[in-house]
Amino acid sequence: MALERKVDGLLDLAPDIAVISECAEPERLRLRSSSPWMQGDPVWIGRNPHKGLAVFAFNGYAARLAESYHPSLRYIAPVHIRGRAECNLLAVWAQNASAGGIRKHQLGPLRRALSRYRGFLGTRPAVIAGDLNSTPSGTSRAGASTIRPR
Repeated sequence: MALERKVDGLLDLAPDIAVISECAEPERLRLRSSSPWMQGDPVWIGRNPHKGLAVFAFNGYAARLAESYHPSLRYIAPVHIRGRAECNLLAVWAQNASAGGIRKHQLGPLRRALSRYRGFLGTRPAVIAGDLNSTPSGTSRAGASTIRPR
């Protein structure tokens, strides 16, 4: 949270694409930020205007929410990335399942999203990135992976 206070650290990394969880709506960030650091229109999804999932594009890249977005998968967004290298991005904020909505024997949000967005991920090179904090054991808890179409 409070990305507007941490944005210099993000910009120091010179990302092309940044997936940020616990992020306020872009308009709120613009109002709170002391400099115009946002390039273009980011993708943002969420119910709480102070805490959602955002995808920011920099360095000539652009992000657009895919038409296949399904709001029942609360913090998972299929995003088309345009720029020097184009791909489909599955932006993820896999919140901790202990919040009560998901039981251990049920599929978590990322596993459900992989099924729902199989077609989206298979049409061109794809990246899954973000906060994977409730991903089942035996897989990475944070980071990114690449899926190539068959």
